[in-house]
Parts: sequence; structure tokens; C-alpha cells
Amino acid sequence: MSIFILKLAIAVIPLLLLVVSVTLLSSHSHNTNHYSLTRYRRRCAMLRAVAHGAMLR
Repeated sequence: MSIFILKLAIAVIPLLLLVVSVTLLSSHSHNTNHYSLTRYRRRCAMLRAVAHGAMLR
């Protein structure tokens, strides 16, 4: 029983981290009208990296 709980925790923690990071990046990027193009490109690169990590999983 405890091994099942441990395996479940190991499977769920990366998923939670992925959801939190996407949520934070998305909420951080809602108001991009007054930001520079460099900041927009950096944000897009971060979102691509998170999506790539999700695809590798």
C-alpha cells in the first residue's frame, strides 16, 4: 500500500509542477501590450520549453 502511494506521489508531483508553471506563465503574460518585443519572445520561448517538456513526458 505504501509503495502505491509513493509511486502515485512520484507520478503526480511533476504533473502538478507543470500545471503550476503553465498557470504562472500564462497569468504573467496576459497584459503584454506595453511590454517590449524581447519580453514577448522570451515568454513564448518559456511556454515552448514547458510544452516540449510535457511532450517528452
